[in-house]
This record gives sequence, C-alpha cells and structure tokens, in this order.
Amino acid sequence: MRQHFCDWLYQSRVEKGMSRRELARKSGVSPYMISRYEEECTPKIQLIIKFAKIFNESPDFMFNLIYPG
Repeated sequence: MRQHFCDWLYQSRVEKGMSRRELARKSGVSPYMISRYEEECTPKIQLIIKFAKIFNESPDFMFNLIYPG
C-alpha cells in the first residue's frame, strides 16, 4: 500500500517526538496548518522542501508521496 504525504508527515513527526507546535515553529506555519497537512491538505512546494530538510528526506521522496507516478 502506498503511503500518502499526510500519513508520512504525521508518522515522521511522532517518531521524532515533535509536537505540532514545534513542527509549526520549525516550518513557519501555524499548528492548525500542520494538523490540516496531516489530515488532508497538500502544502505548497516551498513548504514541502522545508519538511524535507526538517525530516532529512530528499525533496524527490516528498514529491513522490504527493504526486505518485
């Protein structure tokens, strides 16, 4: 089963022991938006790149979660 970005974001945040507030601070968005991204929304490209850096993943990996193909 293919992992979706929202599932990956939640699991990665929890594995790193980060709260939504901490991830929000590191990425420059509100905790509310982090919860939206974990539930259903797709972030803008600039934020995807920030998440890749925060979680030490390649941007290509991140884009593949969002735009499988």
